[in-house]
Amino acid sequence: MIPILLCSCKEELEFKLDITDARFDSEIRLQDEQSLGFPSSMSVVDNQCFVICTEDQVYLYENGRQTVKIGRKGRAEYEYLLPMIVRTDGNKIYVWCAMRLKFIVYTLDGTPCGEYDYHNAVADFAILDDHICIYNTGRNDKHVIDMYNLNEAKVVHSFGDYPSIEHKTLLKLHSINPMSMSNGVIYFTHKDDLTTYVYDLETYSLKEKYDIRSNIFLVTPKLPTIDDLSYIDSNSCAVLISPKIEGFTLITADGIYEREDGRVIENNRYYSIYSIIGDNTEYKGSLSASSLGDPALFSIHDDKLYYVYHNIENDEDSYSIRTIKLD
Repeated sequence: MIPILLCSCKEELEFKLDITDARFDSEIRLQDEQSLGFPSSMSVVDNQCFVICTEDQVYLYENGRQTVKIGRKGRAEYEYLLPMIVRTDGNKIYVWCAMRLKFIVYTLDGTPCGEYDYHNAVADFAILDDHICIYNTGRNDKHVIDMYNLNEAKVVHSFGDYPSIEHKTLLKLHSINPMSMSNGVIYFTHKDDLTTYVYDLETYSLKEKYDIRSNIFLVTPKLPTIDDLSYIDSNSCAVLISPKIEGFTLITADGIYEREDGRVIENNRYYSIYSIIGDNTEYKGSLSASSLGDPALFSIHDDKLYYVYHNIENDEDSYSIRTIKLD
């Protein structure tokens, strides 16, 4: 039997909120913005190479230049109709087509090499060896995580039983989601709770559980009288988790979104960063949402947060990939 490490904070930790604008360490300006359109997902191959998708097309960028068009739109084999999420393991590119309910796999030069059916909505996914770790949404709401074996082309295990209505509602925010796989284990949290679970992927047994609480992370009960959009705009949610050599980093979205004439105003929204080692939780500060942008365009690589920054110059859209060292 594998011993379980339970790291618990019995009382909510009181942190002094400290919000600043993100100060990026590096920036790569993306060319070909016109063909890029409006990006919906991004993943890092290495520190100079990125995969970005819109709802129409997937592209590989190297040193800011668009070098490979990955796949194409259509209904034939290895084609997509609505590419919503893109992820990479550094060797291959995995595209989730929300309309065809398929994972489509390509090499980095765009050669198709696999296609896998998954008949449910997907909020996010990650790759480790021959497994896809799926963060569930939609009808399959009995579990937070499904482990999909590529060799067997089926779900072989699930984690996180019966998520709450608050979790399911916060999942409707288009965002990267709090799960990560590393060194044979999976880390994940629910959207509405910072309790972090670590499972062994060989035995599928719970290895560690971290009971994390913060006065900054505020989630209220979802009442039937509150519409989903208003609820999302006014509550915190877990966004991203990333293992480190020791412990892990957890990022949450906090504060509120405001809306005016259909526009989202981010002045009071921010992303809070925590470093967790054993039973110690350190609040590293919060970064304004306006300085980081869309959480669907976040990615972690080599302990750095990569994000797509959108700017308007001379009435034209411009995009760049920026990085922030998390430690």
